[in-house]
Amino acid sequence: MYTPCLLRPEEVLEHWSTIKPHIDAALEHSAGEMTLFQLFQQAIARQVHVWVVVREGSIHTVVTTRFLTFDNTKSLQVLTCGGKIDDWDAWIEHHDLFEKFGKDNDCNSIQIWGRKAWGRRLKCKNYKPLYYVYSMEIIK
Repeated sequence: MYTPCLLRPEEVLEHWSTIKPHIDAALEHSAGEMTLFQLFQQAIARQVHVWVVVREGSIHTVVTTRFLTFDNTKSLQVLTCGGKIDDWDAWIEHHDLFEKFGKDNDCNSIQIWGRKAWGRRLKCKNYKPLYYVYSMEIIK
């Protein structure tokens, strides 16, 4: 059985050595928008939420989220998801926790900016791809 839990900033600090490899592994697939240290700083400042998914007393997955606020909408954005998920169906059952958290914080949606492969996993929750993000570096 998987048990998700939102960590308070002091718990992020207390468990950082255990959770940082999971976050770092997920950040390896990013475009470098945020470093591990920057994410840590934002978690301590309550700008990023750190969720742990525990099974049999050990952390299996770490998910980080934040709010994206625009003029007309507010979303709960999943920044990273790293760790080991043995049984996706058992883990996805906790998606309603993120939905409730988003709803309780006046969000209109949940957004996941990630690799294309997430689309296969998220079909069960009616996520629709809005667009893909492509980037080209400008050499100075």
